[in-house]
Amino acid sequence: MPIARRSIILLAVAVAMSSEAVAQTAKFEGTAAIAAGSINPPDPVEGCNKAKRDAEEKAVKAGAKGLESWDRLSVDSDCSLATPGARGVGYFFIFTARGNFKK
Repeated sequence: MPIARRSIILLAVAVAMSSEAVAQTAKFEGTAAIAAGSINPPDPVEGCNKAKRDAEEKAVKAGAKGLESWDRLSVDSDCSLATPGARGVGYFFIFTARGNFKK
C-alpha cells in the first residue's frame, strides 16, 4: 500500500507542476502597419521584426519576464501578413506576431 500511496502523491505533484507551468505564461500580440506601394512592398523580415518588437514591448509593460515561444501564424513564418486593400496609390501591409511570454 505505501507504494501505491507514494505513486499517487508523485502523480498529484506532477499534475500540479504542469498546470502551474501553463498558468505562468501569457499571450501577447503585436502589429506593425507599413504603408507602401504595390510595386515596392516592404521587406517581410523587417515588418515581422517590428511586429515582434511591439509584442515584446506590450509584454514588458505587463510585467512579463521573457519570451517562451512565438506562435506559427503562417506556413513558413511566425508572423502573418494582411493587405486590407488599396488606399490611394498604395497598400497598408499589416504584420502580426503573437507569442507566449513568461510571467
